[in-house]
Amino acid sequence: MVEQVFRDEARGMWTHTALKLHGKARESREDFDARVQAAIQERVDADVGKLRERYEKEGKRLEEKIRALEGKLVEQKGVVRSRQAEEAVNVGETLWSWFSGRKKSASTALSKRRQTVVAQERVDQAEEQLAALRQEAFDLEGKLQGEVAAIEQKHAPLRAGVEERQVRLEKSDIQVVRFCIVWVPATRRPLA
Repeated sequence: MVEQVFRDEARGMWTHTALKLHGKARESREDFDARVQAAIQERVDADVGKLRERYEKEGKRLEEKIRALEGKLVEQKGVVRSRQAEEAVNVGETLWSWFSGRKKSASTALSKRRQTVVAQERVDQAEEQLAALRQEAFDLEGKLQGEVAAIEQKHAPLRAGVEERQVRLEKSDIQVVRFCIVWVPATRRPLA
């Protein structure tokens, strides 16, 4: 009896070949779809996790450069302010010496002006570098978002791979609950 059922009976079961998932006994299509979605999400999360690790290293490197450059910029702005103050004092001394009768050379004032201009150029250059680093960090974040979207898109076709297959029963799936012998009388003569 068990042998005949084993040979002849088959049951429809949900499968997803790409994910190597198979339905469980008495599992509904909705439950199987939920398991498929969870498996796909696990794959997406694993790929995105690896990607984020890679981008995190680059992001930290950029953040350190930005912090160092911001510190340098604050320092250089302080130098510019002190040079401007020295320049103003020196111009004032030169003008005072001209009016008081002592002739002081204007070359010192011009030298101070040159130093102020050089210091301001360094500040401008540092600000440009800082803006470039911030743009690079912004571009890196955009690139990460693009690659995350590409990963999600790559896994999107997996959502449609559920199909029903006929699966033969295993002997362990068959249980004889009740076994009865039924006698049906058979005669060769027709009943009249």
